[in-house]
This record gives sequence, C-alpha cells and structure tokens, in this order.
Amino acid sequence: MINSVTWYDVHLTTSSDPSMIQLLHFITDGFPDCHLDLLPDLRPYHPFHDSLTSVDGIVLYNDRVIIPQSLHHRVLQTLHSAHQGVSQMCSHVESSFFWPDMTPAIIEKWEHCSSCNRMTPSQPSVPPTPPVQPAYSFQSLVSHYFHHCSRNYLVAVDRYSNHCTSSVAFTHSNCGAEVGVKIVKLLITDNTDTDTEDRLDNNKFQRAMFQYCNTPDPDTHLSPAMCN
Repeated sequence: MINSVTWYDVHLTTSSDPSMIQLLHFITDGFPDCHLDLLPDLRPYHPFHDSLTSVDGIVLYNDRVIIPQSLHHRVLQTLHSAHQGVSQMCSHVESSFFWPDMTPAIIEKWEHCSSCNRMTPSQPSVPPTPPVQPAYSFQSLVSHYFHHCSRNYLVAVDRYSNHCTSSVAFTHSNCGAEVGVKIVKLLITDNTDTDTEDRLDNNKFQRAMFQYCNTPDPDTHLSPAMCN
C-alpha cells in the first residue's frame, strides 16, 4: 500500500461506507443479472463482478484493493506527489489499487496540477540519438547543476535505473541529466514554502523522491529502487 493509505484505513473506511457494505453483500450472495438492479453507486462495479472477492472485510478486484470513495483524494494526492505523467501513475497502481473510472481520475488529477502545467513543455523536443545502454547500476552517470530560489543544486542520475540524487538549454549529449534536472527541479519547486523565505520542506521533498523511486518505468516495468 502507498504511504498515505494503509490496510487499516481501507478496512475502517469500507466498514463504514454504505456502498461498500452493499458491495460486500453482493459479493457474498451474488450480483443481479442486470446492473440497473443495483444502486447507482454500485452499477460501475457490475462489469467486474466476476473478479470481485473480499478479504478481512476489504473488497478486492483480482489482487487489487478496492479503494472506497472517501479515500480516492488521498490516493491521488500521494500518487501524484512525484509529478509524474499519467502512464507512469497508472503503471504504479495497475497491480495494487482499483476503483471504477480510476484512470479518468488520474488524468484529471494530472491535468489540474498547476506545477505540471507550469513546468511541462508545450511540445516535446526532438528525441536525441540514444547512447550505449549501461549493463548495471551506476555504470554510467550523468549530472547537471541548476539554480532555484537563491540556491544551487547538483542532480546526478544513474542511467541504468533512472535513480536521481539531489533548465538550461536542451543538449543531446546530456539528455539523461536534463531529464533528472526537470524531475528534481519540479519536486523542489512544489515542496518549497514561499511563506518561509523560499525554504525547502525536506520531509515533503524526501517523500516525493521516495514516490518517484518506487514508480515503475513504463518501458522496463521496474522502478529505480528495484534496479539498485
């Protein structure tokens, strides 16, 4: 489970949610043949009813935990704390969580993020010539400096796992560092408190970096943490 929502949270919320209680009842006693025979809140679950089970009072869709309505916002907040794109956020939860229309909710969360709207380029750059791929972690590193709120930062990126450690004009020879700068600068900007002399909130920043390092890459399906 991701940091913001625990198994206990889901269990407690499910046990007090009338819709979830009804859903558990139908899982035990069987669903009606027609979705119109369900309450409106439960109708979106009808197409998935053959794959719904329950464990300790928590509803599962296959192996994925069904998140009650009142916890959707918390899950989306934590899921987007690293300010990654829709495909990466969906990849992060595709084996862990579920609720009907979860993907549209993720898209809406990303589209309404002011930081992403401000920092994301309006159109993609021309893709660089791919360099030789490393065979193991920290075989090849790229790095870059950037300046934010009167402070200088150095970002180092492991090209094998995309692990970041904490722009300028785009350069084809250093695209890995540019991507790392973009990610870390966005996280620093989003977690800097302008009311306290632009001071970085280290706890929030570390949690955001933790979220980033545990999000699977869309190509390898492995997170940076899994590669190290």
